[in-house]
Amino acid sequence: MIAPSLKTTARDGLGPLFNTNSCESCHVRDGRGLPHVRNNPLVALLVRLSVDSETNNDDDDKLIRHGVIADAAYGNQIQHRSIPGVIAEATVTLEWSETIINFPDGSSAQLRQPKIILSRLAYGELHEKVA
Repeated sequence: MIAPSLKTTARDGLGPLFNTNSCESCHVRDGRGLPHVRNNPLVALLVRLSVDSETNNDDDDKLIRHGVIADAAYGNQIQHRSIPGVIAEATVTLEWSETIINFPDGSSAQLRQPKIILSRLAYGELHEKVA
C-alpha cells in the first residue's frame, strides 16, 4: 500500500505515516505554510515534540536527534496522516483561549492563544515531560 498522491500516479514514497502528501499542500507556491483558519482542517501545522533534557539517561541517548530528545514512541514530530489501513499517530486539533487586554488610553484588544490538543494517540501516552 502506498500513500495517495495529489501530483502523480507513480509511487510517491510516502508512508506509512506522514503529515501531508505534497510539499505544496502546506507551502503554496513554495512559500510559507498558510495560517490555520478556525473550524477548518489543520493543513500547515507541524507538531514537534521534545522531552525535557533533564530526563535524559543512558537509555534515552538513542533518542537524541538534531539536538532534541525525542519521545520514545512518537519521535520528534507527530505524523497525523497515514496510508490506508494504517492508524495515524494522533489526531491534532487546536483550541483557542481569548483574552482582552486594556491599554492606558482606554482602548482594548482581543488576543488569541492556541493550544494544541493531541487525541487518539496510536502508540500510547506521550512521555510525561513532552513539551
